[in-house]
Amino acid sequence: MRSTQSVRAEYDPARRPALFPVTAQVERIDGEASLTIAGCDLDELAERYGTPLYVYDQATLDAMVIEALPLPDLGPGELVAVPVSGAYQLSMASHYNGACQPAVLWLAEGHARLILRREEAGDLIRRDQPI
Repeated sequence: MRSTQSVRAEYDPARRPALFPVTAQVERIDGEASLTIAGCDLDELAERYGTPLYVYDQATLDAMVIEALPLPDLGPGELVAVPVSGAYQLSMASHYNGACQPAVLWLAEGHARLILRREEAGDLIRRDQPI
């Protein structure tokens, strides 16, 4: 298993900005690197929610939507449907080989909000019926 430190060394937002959210930053404190997104430390999030972990950065999503698709002002309770969002994301994930789905977090302004809890093995068999 790779540590977030090794991931940071390979994927520094300054070297590959297209791979990271607009709020990604590498901060160095006492020689230690810390990767943050939307002001949230990824090491702390990984420790709290486990890995792998999906994170959505509100600022990046806002920038992408505003740039790609101008929308009218929306109010509470209105829905926005995204019919094609790409493969290999949560919507296309499978339970192949008993893989549980990771937790999903919404990151904004230094806060992480759990929007989908991590699956556990019990979740995979909960609907099974005896033969």
